[in-house]
Amino acid sequence: MCTAMVCSSAACVSPESIKFVKDGTYTGTANGYNGEIEVSVVYKDNKMTDIKVTKNSEPGVVAYSAMKNIPSYILENQSTNVDVSTGATATSKAICEAVASTVTPAGGNIEQWQKDCTGKHTDKVVNYSTQAVVVGGGYSGILTALRLRQKGIQTLIVEKQPKVGGSLNYMFNSMQITSGSSTLHKDNVSDETAEAIANDIYTYGNSEGNKELLDLMTENIGTVTDWQIKDLGMAFEDKYSIGGYASNAVRYYSTADSELYELLTKEVNVSGAKIVPNAAVIGIDYDEDGTANGVTAKAVDGTVVKVKADYVVLASGSYGTNQSMLNDNTSLYYGPLGASGDMITLGKSAENSFSILKQAGTASFSTGFKLNDTNAVDTYNAIQRCLKSGAFIMNQNGQRFVNEDAAKNVLSSAIATQTGSYMVLNYDAYRSFKAGLLVNMSEEQRKIVLDTSTESNMDTIYKSDNLQAACEKYGLDLTAVTEALDAYNTSVKEKKDLKYGRAEATFGSEIDASKTVYLIPITQYVYQTLGGIACNTSLNVLKTDGTAAENIYAIGNASGNVFGNAMKQGAGSAWAAVSGYLAAENIIAKYDALKATPSPSASESASAETAEEAPAASETPAEETTN
Repeated sequence: MCTAMVCSSAACVSPESIKFVKDGTYTGTANGYNGEIEVSVVYKDNKMTDIKVTKNSEPGVVAYSAMKNIPSYILENQSTNVDVSTGATATSKAICEAVASTVTPAGGNIEQWQKDCTGKHTDKVVNYSTQAVVVGGGYSGILTALRLRQKGIQTLIVEKQPKVGGSLNYMFNSMQITSGSSTLHKDNVSDETAEAIANDIYTYGNSEGNKELLDLMTENIGTVTDWQIKDLGMAFEDKYSIGGYASNAVRYYSTADSELYELLTKEVNVSGAKIVPNAAVIGIDYDEDGTANGVTAKAVDGTVVKVKADYVVLASGSYGTNQSMLNDNTSLYYGPLGASGDMITLGKSAENSFSILKQAGTASFSTGFKLNDTNAVDTYNAIQRCLKSGAFIMNQNGQRFVNEDAAKNVLSSAIATQTGSYMVLNYDAYRSFKAGLLVNMSEEQRKIVLDTSTESNMDTIYKSDNLQAACEKYGLDLTAVTEALDAYNTSVKEKKDLKYGRAEATFGSEIDASKTVYLIPITQYVYQTLGGIACNTSLNVLKTDGTAAENIYAIGNASGNVFGNAMKQGAGSAWAAVSGYLAAENIIAKYDALKATPSPSASESASAETAEEAPAASETPAEETTN
């Protein structure tokens, strides 16, 4: 065994032991955690001089440090037997195996490249202590943290993306059940009872979700909505959504671009909650009696983050980017790119033994734009922006079939009935459409849309010199499409849409069939998966033996099958809000109970701080770093 005290490159493997290796570049492969890993290894003068991971599908943050560090460890020691990256053991070993597989083709002796050089590289460890740790900084996680901090509970959010926000980036034109809110429904215009709304959701399609959790949601949504408005400053539109409910139970969030994202991320950043970004949770930690006492995470720079906490809240979201978890692995996904089901995978381990509910269905819209083979973005905002510049929607048969400025759910439903649907745009409309796409996208998605370096870039793919060329590209009937375009141009001239009722103000410019035209296919996308971790009505995670983990909670889209196999609009965001709020309330109640208990033990006294006594953000969570 080599140690950091005595092991050097020369001690691990001597130059004499690696001669007779042929100069050149060799490719090696091995199976990693999530598929095949491919490496390119350069040999020169009997040494490995360069190693690159050229292909992989490993989970982002956790695997990143392995991708970065393991090749450098191998080069430093000229050995494939080096320290693995904590939390990314499978990935680390696969890189080592892939590199090792290049030795024989290069003419080397594999045994000479496997000297034991472990013990040299240990991950830096950072320790935090807090009262509640929230795994995931999306909508539900942020609401939990805000409620906990409001009541003085020390709170730390572990977020694997560079900043919190998660699903908030994708909630433009989203709606929420608000029935029961005294602020929004002063005149009792939402006359549907909580029980009736829960039944509406329960019987939607063939859903048959968790009736107890649906009742919990609808019974508390009024209180939560009032808290969102009064304490958080959230705004809801005055107009009511049709939403498919028996009465006016749902409202849109404010539709100002990014308003919800900017509001809540700002609120959580100033709330006093500690935020640890770029760190993915790789384990839940337990005391000897099986009680959870925190989490372990892996930061993107390789640091191991240890968070000691009284309560763990799993707000890790969906698993839409993990194709292996989806029933239909051809589905396009629109949502946070970090939504890969980490806590579901972690929960299946023998150590955790969470009861995991399989995917029963997904929630989807048909207003999507395909970015790549697995990822989409929503086009509704982009469509509304470009209409005044010259644009309409037609189907595969060249027929206009819908009012393009209809509500999102109406537009989506109409598109869903067609074999294929296309936006037809002139140059100005295309520019507006593209700008609209960029408003609510992640940095990774923006890079794809803005990339003009290849012939497959967006500007080139959807552009045609004229209408005839566009129809030839997509196999559309030119005569039928020309008729649809002529009818659209007539509506522009007359500022009337007698057939579909499109607003006069949205008819801006005509589309010239002889000039540049853009045809963009519109597609379906999944925005929420419906399986996940089972929990009870206290939102405690359920184990496979039916018992509840009393200090571990699952909220938002991490909790499984609340809605069965289908979800009505406004229900998902309502569940995120209610479950996040109630998980916080349950934690607060436990601290209140400890405070009221006579002569508590020393450990209880340390945990039972009141809102007034809770340390400020600058003081806690306490941090201690060891190497």
